[in-house]
Amino acid sequence: MNDERHINRRKLLAAIGTAGSGAFLYNALQGVGGGSGVVQAVYGGESGEGSKKGIVAASIQALREIDRTKTIGVTVAGYYAPGDGGGGFYALDAADTTTPDNGGTVIAAADGGRWKLSEAGIVSVKQFGATGNGVSDDGASIQAAVHALSGKRLFFPKGEYVASSIAISASIECCGEGPESVIRQKALSNRNFIQVSGSGTQVSFFDMTIDQNSGNQTYGQGKFALNCTAAGNGVSHPAILHVERVHMTNTCEGAIRFLGDRTEANREMLRVIRCRFTNGSESRSNPAYNTFTIYIADAATAAIDGCHFEHIPSASGEGIPAISIAGTNVSSAEYSKLSITDNYISGYGRFTNGSGIGAIDMYIWSRNVVVTGNRLENSHVVPIRGKVNADNMIISGNVIHGVTQHILASGSGISLVPATVGPVAGRYVIADNIVKGSGFRGIEITGTADNKPSFVEVSGNIIDTAADIGIYIGNVKHFTIANNMISDTGGSGITYTLCEGNGKIAGNLIRASGSTGIGYVGAQKSLCLSIEGNMLDSPSSQGIAAENIGELLLHGNIVKNVVSVNGTQRAFRIGGTSAVETASIKNNVVSGPVASGAVTYTGAGVTTLQEAGNSWNGAAKYGAAAPTTGTYARGDLMYHTAPAPGGSIGWVCTAAGSPGTWKAFGTIEA
Repeated sequence: MNDERHINRRKLLAAIGTAGSGAFLYNALQGVGGGSGVVQAVYGGESGEGSKKGIVAASIQALREIDRTKTIGVTVAGYYAPGDGGGGFYALDAADTTTPDNGGTVIAAADGGRWKLSEAGIVSVKQFGATGNGVSDDGASIQAAVHALSGKRLFFPKGEYVASSIAISASIECCGEGPESVIRQKALSNRNFIQVSGSGTQVSFFDMTIDQNSGNQTYGQGKFALNCTAAGNGVSHPAILHVERVHMTNTCEGAIRFLGDRTEANREMLRVIRCRFTNGSESRSNPAYNTFTIYIADAATAAIDGCHFEHIPSASGEGIPAISIAGTNVSSAEYSKLSITDNYISGYGRFTNGSGIGAIDMYIWSRNVVVTGNRLENSHVVPIRGKVNADNMIISGNVIHGVTQHILASGSGISLVPATVGPVAGRYVIADNIVKGSGFRGIEITGTADNKPSFVEVSGNIIDTAADIGIYIGNVKHFTIANNMISDTGGSGITYTLCEGNGKIAGNLIRASGSTGIGYVGAQKSLCLSIEGNMLDSPSSQGIAAENIGELLLHGNIVKNVVSVNGTQRAFRIGGTSAVETASIKNNVVSGPVASGAVTYTGAGVTTLQEAGNSWNGAAKYGAAAPTTGTYARGDLMYHTAPAPGGSIGWVCTAAGSPGTWKAFGTIEA
């Protein structure tokens, strides 16, 4: 046999390029228009051994009609016609007469032969008969391709592919050419568009648009664009849904729903990376229809990173959350693990039936939660909201700008409360966030009498303009509120309520609070509290209030320019009806008028008090005699530089003036 005449795929494709290159290719292969075709040029002649080994068919239908005894390889120029993107190189499997015809990778000829597509490259849905013309129903072709390519990659060239639904029950990777590769749900389908199921199923979507066509579905009946109920099968075979660089738009009930199987052991994992979400349907109370964008539930592990969520609220709708995580089983803990990072979210939050769902909303029991680096704008309920019992939670580096409060007390920037069922809440760190323009509180963390978070840190945040309190901590065991900058609040800058254990409020800068700069609510006798190094500028009525607690360390704070409210104008209020048990109050500074006094001891006051070095304790100087020049305030001290037996420790100013009235104090034994 002459090797130069022997058909092989590499030689043929080198001469003609990849299969499906168009009518030009087909004509060139056949020699239409004069001259020899490519097949003839490569193999020589029009008949004989070479032509038996390799011929050209215009379509898959033409391939079916080829006599399997005439050739062992066929180049098909298109699925329906040359140049439509289908076709490819098909080789005869002479030993196979039983494999079902799947319309793409296996073609049964009329005489019983089986032509099998060479899959050296990526297989396209057009090689299964999909048209991508935006009109024809390509559902059957896409479904056939999905079934045939289990464990492989399926390619969606640029085009608009219409289907009612697509079912995936085995691992596959679906990829497109970017936003112009569109999979669109057929009008009035009213069902989940892409359904992923199975055990240990691992499915990926890359570089495409998934359009649920919500405007042409029945409102209230449309489901999710991508619904995954696949169950993991342990560490070695987790169920994975990976969605990357996908634009999901015009969704009905939601873009993605990902359900775990309510156990930690089986491992269901969701990854959504650098995707875009637009034009999701809004929720309504009447008719009742609760919608989502991404919905995750039941012990799933999820990472959502670098995505872009854009929503323009409608006048008649009631909003839509961007990312919602929930547990549906209340009988036992379902621990989710979450990472929500570097997303842009604008115009989200749901407010139906008198309750709010945040732009990022967590109603879960969780092992570890990280929410960091996100930017949330124009939210319509709490931008970051958690009704969550978390072992460890970090919310850091987020920028929140603009929160509209559609429901009373629902417009805080960051809000965490414990779940109503499940294990006790754990450790929360809220750090380095910027919250501007919240409709209620800036940051709030609230436990319950029976379910108090164990450790809470709120540090390094900037809160600018909150309708109510800047930072609110309630019913927690141990907390630190440190190094925050808080400005222009309608209520207190910082409020601590019904806490126990140990608390520290230190290094905060609070400006223009609408009420007390640092205040409290309720008796907290089991709380040991340190308030140190804070600066309060222009608080309303009073600077710092600390009453009805166990132990208090109040050191090194500066309170200036207290705004008088109904005649109340004081820097510090200490004591309370049940007293402060033990207090050390030192080195605090009051600047500006305080008509009600620099410090007021209320109620039962302080049981054991150490007070010294504060600006209201008077200035202390040293000299050999009482001053005769200068201006002094009542309480100023002059310590004797040469104390002697029978003399005094020094002199105290008993009446302000220049130099005022001075009396000796502290007789020294002779």
